[in-house]
Amino acid sequence: MEAGSSAPKEDRLAAVRSVLQQNRQFLDFFWDIAKPDQEVRLKATENLIEHLKSSEKEDELKYTFKRLVDGLAATREAARPGFSLALAQVVQCFEEIPLTTVFEYIDEKYNLQKAKKKLLRNAAFGNFFGVLALFQSGRLSKDTKVLLQCVQLLQTLAQFRDDLKDLPRKTLVDILSEISESTFQEVLFEALRSDLTSAFSTPEQLHLLLVGMQKFPGVLKPKNLKKLLGSSKIVTEENIPKLVDLLKMAAKSVKKDKCLPAVGLDVVKISLKEDAFELFWKEVVENGLMEEQFGPCVYMSYRLLGASLPLLDKNQLQLVLRSKVMLHYGNHIVSNQPIDRFKFSPEMNTYVDAFLENCEDAEKQLKVLMGFSLLTNQGYPVVPSTWKVVSHLKPSALQKYIDWLKNMFISPDLDSCLDFSTKRQQEKQEQELTNDQMVLRLRKWIIPRLTSIVDNSQVKKDEDQVMDIARFILFHAFFEAKKSASDIPETEMRPTIPLDDKIRAHVADAFFSLLLNLNNMPALGESSADNTMKERHIVGFTADGSLWIHCMVRYANLLLSREKVVKAVKPFGEEEKNAWERMLQYVQDLQKKQARKKSNSMELSAYQQLLLLVGIHLFKTPAESIDLLNDIHNCLEKAVGKKAKKKKESEGEPEWVEVMVEILLSLFSQPSKLFRVVARNVFKMICPFVTKNALQLILNVFDPEEEQSEESAIVVTDEKDHASGDEEGDDSDEDLDDETMMALDENLSTLFSEHKKRIQAKKDEKAKMRQEKNLRRDFKTKVLDLIDVFVKKQSDSPLVFNIMEPLISVIERSMSSDSNQQEQDFLRKTADIFMNDLCKNKHYCKDVSHLKDDLHDIMEKFVKRAAKQTDSSVVCMGCVDLQRVTEIYQESLKGFMTKRNSPLTAAMFLDLFSRFPFICRPLLGIIIKSIRGGARQHQQAQACTLLLKSLQNLAQTKSVDHNDWVDLINQSLMQLTLMLEDVETIKVKVDQEKLIKCFELLNYLIKVRNQQDLDISLASLLPILVDLQEKEGFGKPVRLEDMYWNVMKLLGFTRPKKEKTKVTPVPASEGNALPKKKKGVLPESKKRKNRKKGNMNTNNPANKEENSEGQQPGTKSKKKKKKKRKTGQQEDGAKENIEGAPATKKRKPNEDARGKVHTAKPEKTTKKLKKPNHR
Repeated sequence: MEAGSSAPKEDRLAAVRSVLQQNRQFLDFFWDIAKPDQEVRLKATENLIEHLKSSEKEDELKYTFKRLVDGLAATREAARPGFSLALAQVVQCFEEIPLTTVFEYIDEKYNLQKAKKKLLRNAAFGNFFGVLALFQSGRLSKDTKVLLQCVQLLQTLAQFRDDLKDLPRKTLVDILSEISESTFQEVLFEALRSDLTSAFSTPEQLHLLLVGMQKFPGVLKPKNLKKLLGSSKIVTEENIPKLVDLLKMAAKSVKKDKCLPAVGLDVVKISLKEDAFELFWKEVVENGLMEEQFGPCVYMSYRLLGASLPLLDKNQLQLVLRSKVMLHYGNHIVSNQPIDRFKFSPEMNTYVDAFLENCEDAEKQLKVLMGFSLLTNQGYPVVPSTWKVVSHLKPSALQKYIDWLKNMFISPDLDSCLDFSTKRQQEKQEQELTNDQMVLRLRKWIIPRLTSIVDNSQVKKDEDQVMDIARFILFHAFFEAKKSASDIPETEMRPTIPLDDKIRAHVADAFFSLLLNLNNMPALGESSADNTMKERHIVGFTADGSLWIHCMVRYANLLLSREKVVKAVKPFGEEEKNAWERMLQYVQDLQKKQARKKSNSMELSAYQQLLLLVGIHLFKTPAESIDLLNDIHNCLEKAVGKKAKKKKESEGEPEWVEVMVEILLSLFSQPSKLFRVVARNVFKMICPFVTKNALQLILNVFDPEEEQSEESAIVVTDEKDHASGDEEGDDSDEDLDDETMMALDENLSTLFSEHKKRIQAKKDEKAKMRQEKNLRRDFKTKVLDLIDVFVKKQSDSPLVFNIMEPLISVIERSMSSDSNQQEQDFLRKTADIFMNDLCKNKHYCKDVSHLKDDLHDIMEKFVKRAAKQTDSSVVCMGCVDLQRVTEIYQESLKGFMTKRNSPLTAAMFLDLFSRFPFICRPLLGIIIKSIRGGARQHQQAQACTLLLKSLQNLAQTKSVDHNDWVDLINQSLMQLTLMLEDVETIKVKVDQEKLIKCFELLNYLIKVRNQQDLDISLASLLPILVDLQEKEGFGKPVRLEDMYWNVMKLLGFTRPKKEKTKVTPVPASEGNALPKKKKGVLPESKKRKNRKKGNMNTNNPANKEENSEGQQPGTKSKKKKKKKRKTGQQEDGAKENIEGAPATKKRKPNEDARGKVHTAKPEKTTKKLKKPNHR
């Protein structure tokens, strides 16, 4: 019966399992739809739709709708939007399912009237996401009945503001934007009448009305608006307070989102449509939102300004850009704000950038850019001079902007600026800035604004505009106009406010910065020559192949030649004129040579750049530039000339390349980056001609002796200061009377003031020395560029070897000193040159026959230095001359094996053997002897390791003949035999490690002997190995024993198997049972009582028997049990030791073979111990 009834049950379970297994993949889709990962959700939705299309099963489709609707109210993270999107996709793909059916199921599942109070929130979410799914399916506008039901449901859901926020209203607005005007008029107008009538109640309802007015102007025309609102327009004097309140509410609602509410932009649009933008801006924004001190309202005003830019005409732009909002925005940018406070300038940059990018009207572009440029704080514009929004300007707008900047520089119009001062500036400044000071601030902004247009590669500019800016800056940096000339446009307008020395120095610095940008700028234009230069990455040239700096020099020469029209701010003397003309002549000669070669020689271009750059610096530093030009002329005559002299004119005259290197080093000391770039390019050209002395001039920069001499001077100065302070402190203090003290008051005050001055002078001196030290370190970091260039360009030169030791010295000093960030950068750059450019270079000097002795001296220094290092990789770069190298490494290896505390490590020699296997053979004699003769057991073990590695390398390279190989194996076995014979005990860990290394080597040697069938006897080794088992400590650790038997197995011995010993049960009496381990710690008082009573009971065994008999069964106290465990068992144990084996007792029923009694767990007793009853 039971078997017959269980069979059908198992069949039914098997059927259920088969169905589940068949639909497992289908059910997994719904699990994936609810996962947080968006990609997983989308993929699951896509796979679900494909599965439903391929299966065509009606029950699966019904289950899908049911399961998706059930998931709309799920509480898991991202489950609701996942199920809503999946439902929208399924409804869209399967149009045979009517929307009415889906909506009815949603309404039935999440009926707000029937839902319990606890589930009301979930029901609201289910309804909302259900309507959202129907809307996203795209079918809602086709079914007007369901459309009306959805709108009515959204109106109901708007009441759940705490849970759904403004999502129902936003969805309602989205629905309106998708339906037609006829559908709105016929279906939804009456349903939404209440919301439209109360448009000024909430921002969402106002937004709904504004969207309807934009989307359905035929329905919501002024006539109908009059009936709904009582006025035919939105932006009116009567509605201003309502609009202000609604926009404030909207601003506060998006406080966390930091965005512009949609209703705000819609109000701007409707005000433009109603020709009431000026009223809206002044009354709603300036006098409404800006009066509110609450942050979101102010930020909303900024956002309205930025978002409305594309919607406004020129007059409206002028109104907005000169409003209170702009003034408040400028104050917001300039004011010192906490780091964690919100800053609006990046968002405003985004608005302006988007406007300029999408605006096709060049006039409007210029209007907006000029409006923001005229927002000034005491004359200085608040937008940065490097503002990148100019990259979207049209060519005509860019040209007008450049002209406007130049005109503002020449004739500053402060009245056109929207100027302001912050509260802090007004409080701290005793008097306002003068007009000239404000003009100076404005001009200081205009010049970098012009240079940033040239520097920004995204700006669409041409060569004429770049040349116009460069000529303008050059002219006003070093020249001034006497009268106007048509061929010099810069003379046509003279500054209304003269340029003083401060602004000219500022303009001059900007000019040399501009030269650097021009030197790095690719060719402009779209001609074939320009494209060729761009493909070759040639920079610093115009489209016709001229250097930009040469164009500037030609223009400067033009200005110098027109003395009647133009006057130099600092006129040239005779010496400067001669140097200038000589420079121009030499550049012209270089260009002729370049033309004869019919190629754009970078070598000649670099020399031209050097001459032109130093020549144009005659306007800034004439004395230094004259000396440099003379030296450069002399050097280039010898370097570039066809018939250069091979010998010096006199014995004491340095070679031209040495002079050129000194010139380049002096250029590297200049703060101008352009000097360094040009000097680096010139050094690339002269690298093949660099001599040892010229290279030494560069290396002297890193000489530690010079730096130490400078530091010692600082120390001597400090010591003198301390000595003078001590002398001052040694003055004796004598008691003086009041009259004398009064007479010395004036002298004391004078002394104290002088003392303070001396202290301040010392601080200034130390600060100056610290600054000089930083400058020296910065200079050394820059000079490393020359080392880098030389190593890369002349890697096959023997002079490279002279660079190695100075670089290592720099690295060692930098690593040992307390380094700051500047020192770390210097160290990192030096190490990068040494490791990557020098050590890993594929090209190197191959002919070193004339440097053999010098190279071995260098190598010997490096090996000795490596002995002081902890990194093994330091010594891996050895040289390969065995005759000299062997002695060096033999000495190092002897020191490692014989000294107890050697700085060297075995890893160093292992790396050496792995990189250079041929050096193993000369060192094997020392290694073999050290197996037995090492200073300590550790050295003997390392000798075994080194010998094993060496023999493996020699066997792999086959660099040893057969007889020599046999001798090596035989000597190694003999040394191992002698070492094993010396072993007495194997207790210490060092001895164990030594034997393990020994057995590893022995295993290899015996394998080689057996495999190669070498004629080597092991007769003396066998008995020593057999006797080794009897040594004290053998067998521990287990690895030692395993290694031993691996060797013995090769010799034909078999490892004996260990027999497992059986443990015989020993019967034990109840009294002899081992005491249980005590848990916890008893107080000291109780320990004393137990000890006393334990002694008493031990001395009187009769009392023990009496108490045990008098005790009632089952009422033994805890103290009694303790006494039995502690004292009784000790008695029996002692008696057992004296009398022999204990008497056998009959085993109890609950006692096993070992005598252990199995009892139930005793109940817990109270802490208070009762005294035993003595009857």
